[in-house]
Amino acid sequence: MLREESRACVRTTLVLHEGILDEIVALDHDVLNTRVVMPRRRRAGVALPGLLTSAWSHSRLRVRS
Repeated sequence: MLREESRACVRTTLVLHEGILDEIVALDHDVLNTRVVMPRRRRAGVALPGLLTSAWSHSRLRVRS
């Protein structure tokens, strides 16, 4: 039900948050004594395709309008 231009952003956010939850599990849920960090390389690997998809979607919508 999301607008097409918003879908890539929301999908990227979902995957990034899933990654944070994976890191919490890897720390055995010890979030009070250790800061949970998702590695930059993994964040970039998730965010870059989302950015490209979003840019492509925006350009398609501008052409249609």
